Amino acid sequence: MKTRIIDLARRLSMLEHPINVLELGKLLHSCQDLFSKPLAIDSEIEVQWQIITNIYKIYLKVNELKTRELNGQLLAQQVKELYHQKLSLEPRLNSLLKDEADVRKRIDSHSPELLKACEGSTSSALPRANDGDEPIIRQFFISTRDEYQRLLLQNHQVIVGDKLLLRDEAIQKLNALNVIFTTSTTIKHASLFAANSLSESKRLHAILQQLSSSKTQLIDTVSKNDLVAEIQDLQKRILFLEDAVTAIGRQINESKLVNIRELDDLYSATSNIEDLLKDRQNRVSYLNSYWPGALAFYLANPEDHNEELTREQSELEYLELLHDKDNAAYQLAQLSEILDDTKKLLSDNSREWVDNPKHHLSSDAINLIINAIQGFIPGFIAREPVSSVSLLIELDKILPELERACSRHSQIIALLPQFIEAKKELSSLEASHVFSGLPEDFVPPARELAVLKEESAGRQNELIRLAQLSSKCQNLLAEFGLLRQISQQIEGIRTVQTSTLEKLAQLENELLRLDQHPIDPQKLDTHIASLSLELKLLQTTIKPHELSTKPQETLEAALTNARMRRASTMDLHLGKLQYWNSKIIVKLQQLPADLNSWYVKLFMCLQQQHVNEATKRQMYQLLKDILFEMNEPSPSAPYSLLYKYKSLCENPSEQWSVLLSFKPPVEPNLQEKGKFHPILQSQLDSLLNRKYSREAKLCADLAHQLQKQPAQNANTSIQLIRNYLSDPRYQSLYEHRGFWILSQWAAKVSTALWNCFAENKSSFYQSVFYKSTSTVHSLQEDFELANTLARQ
Repeated sequence: MKTRIIDLARRLSMLEHPINVLELGKLLHSCQDLFSKPLAIDSEIEVQWQIITNIYKIYLKVNELKTRELNGQLLAQQVKELYHQKLSLEPRLNSLLKDEADVRKRIDSHSPELLKACEGSTSSALPRANDGDEPIIRQFFISTRDEYQRLLLQNHQVIVGDKLLLRDEAIQKLNALNVIFTTSTTIKHASLFAANSLSESKRLHAILQQLSSSKTQLIDTVSKNDLVAEIQDLQKRILFLEDAVTAIGRQINESKLVNIRELDDLYSATSNIEDLLKDRQNRVSYLNSYWPGALAFYLANPEDHNEELTREQSELEYLELLHDKDNAAYQLAQLSEILDDTKKLLSDNSREWVDNPKHHLSSDAINLIINAIQGFIPGFIAREPVSSVSLLIELDKILPELERACSRHSQIIALLPQFIEAKKELSSLEASHVFSGLPEDFVPPARELAVLKEESAGRQNELIRLAQLSSKCQNLLAEFGLLRQISQQIEGIRTVQTSTLEKLAQLENELLRLDQHPIDPQKLDTHIASLSLELKLLQTTIKPHELSTKPQETLEAALTNARMRRASTMDLHLGKLQYWNSKIIVKLQQLPADLNSWYVKLFMCLQQQHVNEATKRQMYQLLKDILFEMNEPSPSAPYSLLYKYKSLCENPSEQWSVLLSFKPPVEPNLQEKGKFHPILQSQLDSLLNRKYSREAKLCADLAHQLQKQPAQNANTSIQLIRNYLSDPRYQSLYEHRGFWILSQWAAKVSTALWNCFAENKSSFYQSVFYKSTSTVHSLQEDFELANTLARQ
């Protein structure tokens, strides 16, 4: 608890001036629990706690006044805002009323047409007329929308049916062209196939163009004699092959093998004659070799081995004859076909064969033609020997096939976009939720679909009519909705108007009541000034090095504070200053505000000074004398001495040494002890008997101070006592209270006249008319006696 109070005192003392009441409130509220109940306060911090309590009480008063002031300002602001709100509501209400009238006019202008259409509707679900126009229009809109959706569904069925028809037609034609497409073929696959088909079509057309041009060139290089020579050569080769076939047939017929039928069947049933012959050749080579199995067979039974070898060789020869016969027959058929084609070419009346061609094809040109043909027929091999006639005959057979291939690809390229477009349209309709699942399930049967197609024109007109009706219904229903919204806003504004007027009257009454009891600004200023003074007073209870927080200290300040903490004498000095200050603070509230503030500045200035020991004791003596003036104020002019000090030291930070010059450098005590000279003691008793207790205490106090002075010579002693008696606090000791008061008056008058013309002012007791009081004489004698005894 003690630590918290000290910390709160330190933080309060660090507040900047002028005081920020809000910041002060935050500090106090952070320690609210300290003020909520009585506390047992340590005597060491009792003064600080008393000041903090006073600060808290004054803060509560200031906060109450500021709250009242703020409430008044808030009320005035609220009244002003409500008045502006009241003014702003009227044009807004008028605008809404005008909008409401406009909407009603539009509704009245469009309702008859739709109500007439409603009367012609066959819907039995329409509300009765006494339910109002909006429900009738709304129900008519719903029925019209449903009918529109039904007809739109039929349109979509027709569209989907048409797209299915286009898709299936494209699939059927593509399949007829040996392009296998199904309903599940994707658009991506079809697009890729279309790109490939287009590329292939371009390639085939390029080959067709090249071969057509080559055929023209060949015709120019072929003469009639070439054709005749070609026919004669073919006839010779045919005769040779016929003879070869006859000879091979004769050899076959003359064969002595017993299993000829079996071999004929084997040859006929075999699809790859080359593999059959190779297998037979391997068997003969095996039997005729030195392989262990064949050799063992030969050594075991030479006759059987030779018989087996002979049979295999005979069968192989027979099979080879069959193969040679077939080859010769195939070549014979080809040559016969070529011979027929050549004869047709020669007998073609549409062509005129020159006797002597202008030029002949080079081998490079022939190779180009062969390469072009191989681009269409990869396995093509030109007939040997290659000639212009043979190539011309080949082109007459190949070009029609090439034209058919180009035509096929052209048809494929034409059909694929139809398929892709139909698929895209179906996918788009499915994505638009026109149908879900398979499109075939969405389309009605063929007869019903045909009827829907026939009704398309009439249905389209009906859709346009229903769309127009639906649009008008929507617009009119939107007007009804806008009318409801405007009516609700009008009702809301009227409600706000009523509540605003009621609240405005209530706030004006509260504001009038506050105006009847206004806040006194002077009272608030007084409280804030008291707060500032109390905070400064609290600051005097804090040691200077405790006013800074560690995080804010500079290096120089930290070193200084460390030296101050290490210097015990400095700590002792500050402790003594705080001791006398704590005594003064208790009485400080009884002083006028200007003296109070002056003292706080004086004490804070004294704390900050770094002085020698003698000056420190003078500081203690000054504080003790101020405390004396507060405890024993002059009955005729209370605190006149403090005002005198204040006039001598208006600015404590610069003039503090003026006051110390009056004070002896001796250690003061709150209760001084010591014996006085009998004459001085007699004078003190006389003052007490005459009820001049204040003067008696002043005299005794000065006597104690003089007794504490070290021994001096006579001249120094007289000068010293005169300096101390020049302190304004001892002014009353110079005052006569008997017959000699006449000399005092004369001295004061003469001194006043002198001070009017003299540069250096003087006091009345320095006048020649003034006679010292017996109290001053007693003090001088007591001091001289004490000084003499000290020197002995």
